Amino acid sequence: MVFSFSEKPKIKRKDWIKIIVCSIPIFCIGLYKGGAAHLAVYLMGLYAIILLSVFLFINQESRIKKNRFLLPLAIFTGASLTVTLLSPALLSSMEGFLEYFAYLIFFTALLLIKPDKKVLLLSVFIFCLSELVVCFFQLGSGRVSGTYEYANFFVFPLIFGFLYSFKLGNKTIRYSLMILFFVFSVLTGSRIVLVLILVLPFFLFERKIFALIAPILIGLVLLVPNPIKKRVIGKVEVYSLQRPNLWKQAIRTGLDRPLSGWGLRSYKKASLRYNFPVEGKYLRKARIAHNEFLQFFAEGGIILSLAYLYLFFVFFMNFKKIGKFERILITVIFIHSLFDNVLYLPANFLIFIVILFSADDSTGEYKVNFSLPFKVIFILISFIYLIPLSAYVLEKKGEIEFNSQKYGKAIYYLSLAESLWPLPSYSTSLATVNEQLFHETGLLGYLSFAFYLHSRAMESNPIDWELPFKKYEFFKRYKQNIYNKDAAETAESFLLEAIELNPKNRILYETLMRDYKERGMEEKAKEVEHKTDSIFPLQLTN
Repeated sequence: MVFSFSEKPKIKRKDWIKIIVCSIPIFCIGLYKGGAAHLAVYLMGLYAIILLSVFLFINQESRIKKNRFLLPLAIFTGASLTVTLLSPALLSSMEGFLEYFAYLIFFTALLLIKPDKKVLLLSVFIFCLSELVVCFFQLGSGRVSGTYEYANFFVFPLIFGFLYSFKLGNKTIRYSLMILFFVFSVLTGSRIVLVLILVLPFFLFERKIFALIAPILIGLVLLVPNPIKKRVIGKVEVYSLQRPNLWKQAIRTGLDRPLSGWGLRSYKKASLRYNFPVEGKYLRKARIAHNEFLQFFAEGGIILSLAYLYLFFVFFMNFKKIGKFERILITVIFIHSLFDNVLYLPANFLIFIVILFSADDSTGEYKVNFSLPFKVIFILISFIYLIPLSAYVLEKKGEIEFNSQKYGKAIYYLSLAESLWPLPSYSTSLATVNEQLFHETGLLGYLSFAFYLHSRAMESNPIDWELPFKKYEFFKRYKQNIYNKDAAETAESFLLEAIELNPKNRILYETLMRDYKERGMEEKAKEVEHKTDSIFPLQLTN
């Protein structure tokens, strides 16, 4: 049986400009580590707003193409704003909202510009081909990851390329690319490849029996440890068996703030209090929940996790109305979301947006007339990206000047960056420069300002254990310069706060023991030692 998604797309000359401007974010973000850096998010959002603004000013009358996924995406973005405003780490969470808001703007731009769906999918396929080329240079060096930051995230564009290869007319090219995409998907070591193998026959042959068998087989696959190669040969690492513990950790983190969560992109810090000892390179740290739904629950509570679930609810309610190609990809994303974070990187989310855009078969349009004041206001929205983008550039300039030992210029650039967008990392960087100027001049004013900046960073993100620990180290370095009769106790309070936020960090306990011994408090040092031994029965290194 020949599996064909649709007929070969015919590229019209007039579609090229639309396709190019809509494809630029996918290529640029994808090739820039999948968009992991903050800079990528700022540029992506700014580009999406400029693209939409230009279209609104060129066209006197706008017609928005109907799409059943517009409302779910708008609800998801609104939910992300709500949980950000309720987050204890407002500014850090705002970074996540800016990312999700950019996706909504990009999706809206697609609905207004209306690029040819088949050609747009072809452009994504070309991006996947470029990543395939990168894979050849990674052969023999472990799990392939393309230009992405991590292999598990990278498997999604490879699966996209594999499925799109079915569309190609030339059999030699079609089967060659299918094999290459599939082989490199396996080399990512992601279990989603096994899920794809189990799910694909159901879509290929559309037999009801697969609807009964597939869920059982997929459930079994979820229980099998990572990665694929070690599953096959029967060798597993200790960490490979920890997914249930990771999910338990995510649930416990979310239950502390069940309605709105801890804030977007805060999982790595917020979940530390529920870490568990695991021997191996990952130790007790988990950047992600390895489950998209639980990730959103921990970061955005019930509000955000239900908003994400609503996206797939709309998909399954319209399952038969959606094309086979898009149907498989969205199903794979849904299943992958149950045990990993496939949309964690912006590049993958942008591809997801394109899939949602092409999946809808609605032919109607909404006629919308935007007044000039509205268009101007919309352009002003770009400042929510221009401000953090400017701060990012200034911070990098300050870093360059600091490394060149030009501390006057460094403090100028970093002060501007910290004033524009007071992220904790900017505050602590500026504090470091002020410390250096204190060493050069001996002026206590620089030291006082550095202390204030450390306090400002802690207030900005009260769930980051590293900030009170840095303040503790600051106190210890300059205890002879700080007029505070209780300086030792004050420094200890910062260290205890760090331990409260990260109670499974051995280094923090060892630091506290050393601190007590330096102060002659041997009994307290022994108490901490006993507690450390009870928490860390294994000899682990951090």
